[in-house]
Amino acid sequence: MTLSAQATAGVLIREATALDAEAMARVQVRSWQAAYRGIIDDDYLDALSVERRRDANLAWFERHPPSSFTRVAVDPQANVIGFAVAGEARGRRLSTLGEVYVIYLLPDAQRRGIGTQMMRSVARGLDLCGMHALIVWSLQRNPARAFYEGLGGRAAQTRETLVGRQRLGEIAYRWDELDPLMAARRR
Repeated sequence: MTLSAQATAGVLIREATALDAEAMARVQVRSWQAAYRGIIDDDYLDALSVERRRDANLAWFERHPPSSFTRVAVDPQANVIGFAVAGEARGRRLSTLGEVYVIYLLPDAQRRGIGTQMMRSVARGLDLCGMHALIVWSLQRNPARAFYEGLGGRAAQTRETLVGRQRLGEIAYRWDELDPLMAARRR
């Protein structure tokens, strides 16, 4: 499935391809190292590898389920500055619940409305795939959690996850309808 690309404020949100795998890996490593310093052990963050993430991204492009998709945010110079991966909620089959598996932006691309553009694009993609509700999991100590709340996500459940050797709390934000998210304005 390919949605038409949308450009707002000089940033293009488009369908990702395997050619974006390395740029996506750089975004993920840099955003984790910036956002999670002091939350996730420094040794774990310092050991993050663009090469390993690139290889994992390439594997994803080869085997991802047909109900999932990846979008990248590209700046006017054609640099990937963020990405999101979404599809059918994990652990559910033939469900109308979608999930944003990951959404990452470079630190200097944050707080400019690009995350809102990406969430709006993802919501539209899920809607086209027949999913009409959405969840996204976030570390409870993630300073960006307010982003989801500002877009109307409501805290739905919690769980623990293992990151390296640490057990960390996660919280799920849920949207029971995608229409408000699809219409979200730049924040």
